[in-house]
Amino acid sequence: MKRLLIFLMLWLPLGMAEAAGPDEQLMMAARDGREALAKSAIAQGANVNAVNPQGRSALMLAAYYGNEKVVKLLLAEGADPTLKDSQGGTALIGASQQYNLEVIRALISHGADVNAAGKNGMTPLRAAELNGNDEVMKLLGEAGAEGGGKKSAKKKKKG
Repeated sequence: MKRLLIFLMLWLPLGMAEAAGPDEQLMMAARDGREALAKSAIAQGANVNAVNPQGRSALMLAAYYGNEKVVKLLLAEGADPTLKDSQGGTALIGASQQYNLEVIRALISHGADVNAAGKNGMTPLRAAELNGNDEVMKLLGEAGAEGGGKKSAKKKKKG
């Protein structure tokens, strides 16, 4: 029984990816960091700017989960780093909650708005601050990010 459960847990995500359309495959690939599946989905006609029911694009998912190779692939294929989800969140806000400087650099170099704010006022700089990501805060500040809380304001005065 245990082997059957393990088999199903490993096989179902693969089977689901095969049964899904290209856009859904791309979303799964972005979330899970599966570059080969992302390439396959794009080759099959996936829209790199398609969104899920929450309004999140594949780029937003890949950025949030720190899937650097998929982020770079999506950007190279024309994914829009300025898209906002239903709450006004962006790929850069999601990436700034994590600690992946290369994902953040890639988004910024492709035109992500370092000052974009969600409906709740969350910005990339504030997201980094809330998660204690000093290096991310520094990178965002160097890219022109403004605002944030007390900690980021203190950092700016020192530098």
